[in-house]
Amino acid sequence: MKRKIIKQGHNALTLTLPADWIKKTGIKAGQEIEVKQKGNTLLIEAEGNNEPNRKVIEVKNASQYLQHYPRNIFFRSIDVNYRLGYDELKLTFDDPRIMDFIEEELEFFLGFEIIEHGENYCILRSVASSPDVEFDKILRRTFLMLISMLEESYDAVKKGEFDRLNSLRKMEKLNNRFTNFCERQLNQKGYKDYRKTAVIYAMITLLEHIADSCSGICLYLGDLKDKGVKISNKTLKFYESTVNMMKSFYELFYKFDRAKLCELISYRHHIIDNQMLRLFETQPKKEMVLIHHLGKMVMDMYHLAEALEEP
Repeated sequence: MKRKIIKQGHNALTLTLPADWIKKTGIKAGQEIEVKQKGNTLLIEAEGNNEPNRKVIEVKNASQYLQHYPRNIFFRSIDVNYRLGYDELKLTFDDPRIMDFIEEELEFFLGFEIIEHGENYCILRSVASSPDVEFDKILRRTFLMLISMLEESYDAVKKGEFDRLNSLRKMEKLNNRFTNFCERQLNQKGYKDYRKTAVIYAMITLLEHIADSCSGICLYLGDLKDKGVKISNKTLKFYESTVNMMKSFYELFYKFDRAKLCELISYRHHIIDNQMLRLFETQPKKEMVLIHHLGKMVMDMYHLAEALEEP
């Protein structure tokens, strides 16, 4: 909608607020509102007056659905709406088994709880405020947890302690919880530098992909723990290089250095051309899945560099 700017006095400009928005928020004359500047955009918030942003998700023929389709297809729709920033989700279903799955899925929704449920429905609602400072805190925890996951999985593979890998896969679930929260925050409020919101959102998605690849390694090699498999030194070197690349990006994100960024990009080409491709040609077949996941992580880390910028 468009509004005409009205001149008031010598230096002041005013505009009228939409009547529908005033009615929805319940604001009154003389009341203070929050105005935030995001580049050329002004965001006007009536704090404490907004109605919860609600959505209803209906699951029909749930019994047939659960029999023929993976459960994560349904729950992906919940994840999407959580990330989009809905404050309240009402789910209706005709099979009580759905409720058990919803309770399991809640671990991925930071700040959400079941506030009401009945025989064929439940309501999820955001019960915790999420100030802007929380985004930076959770984003840093996402980085540190991912680095820890990579380091510990590398150490387990190097020592041939494949039984440790199955427990490390739990860290990927925590990563999903953090990245879901960060994406939700970006959709609700944007990044502190509003122009970089889309770039940071893409970066967080890549961090989730890297954790998925690491989880894939843990799943694959965890199943080999009783087969006496020993990973070659050349593949272990590639693994170590991948871990170091992730640590380098983390350091650059919080303390930018153009020379080190150039080194990171050059390092990516080195480990792809001189390590990964040669490994595909020379290493035993049993290591191909591991090499593939490592290569995927390196490519994702390379694209992470798009989020790096001089302060």
